[in-house]
Amino acid sequence: MRNRLTLGSLAGLLLIASCSALQPPTPTPFPTNTPVPVTPSATFTPLPTPTPITPIVLPPTWTPIFVPSPTLTPEFVSLERSGRPTLAACANFGEDLNQNSFIFQFGTQPRVYWTPMSGAVLYQITLYDPELEILVRDVIDIESGQNYAFDADLFELDQIYRWEVVPLNGDRFQLCEPLIVLLRVL
Repeated sequence: MRNRLTLGSLAGLLLIASCSALQPPTPTPFPTNTPVPVTPSATFTPLPTPTPITPIVLPPTWTPIFVPSPTLTPEFVSLERSGRPTLAACANFGEDLNQNSFIFQFGTQPRVYWTPMSGAVLYQITLYDPELEILVRDVIDIESGQNYAFDADLFELDQIYRWEVVPLNGDRFQLCEPLIVLLRVL
């Protein structure tokens, strides 16, 4: 009885086979680089309300305190301007070409000259090395004249230096643009 198929069981098998017709395989999704569109959610978080800033009110007895600036030492000269001078005031200030020389012999003491500036009480003289580092900065008064001698040991052979002079008033404020002149030591 085990190996026998009855007509009823054979018909049932036929029925099952006919109902399960071959269908095409179901496609399996493969990963791609195409992004899937995402719809943003419509939930919003409310922003916190800002805290109002209340101004600080000073008491009516409050008074600003004036703190004076430190006084200048004689070694330092402020180059702040008290106001631009007129062109006529600085027109005569410049290098004294009648006495000045661009080239000096090595081992000698170079002396530089400039024309006076009306209203100047002091002159600030600065000497720069070839790398524009300050070698000398000095302030002289008008009684010393409009010239300055630099020490010979400040200079090296076959180098170009720069010197400048700035006219100053009695309060040590700069009156004109600095006069800048090159100096060569051979």
